[in-house]
Amino acid sequence: MSIPWNDWQFWVVTAAAMLALIYVLREVIPVKRWPFKRKGKGKPTSLTIDGKSPRK
Repeated sequence: MSIPWNDWQFWVVTAAAMLALIYVLREVIPVKRWPFKRKGKGKPTSLTIDGKSPRK
């Protein structure tokens, strides 16, 4: 059996499998070792209507 290099369905399924693999590995591999780093969520802040930080 040979690989169907000229079949478009082969390439669609291959691309879908690669995207699924990246999605799974993104959760498994530590962030420091992952080449495609996601942007952090940042620090939550609370602002008043004037846009100033409330006193604590």
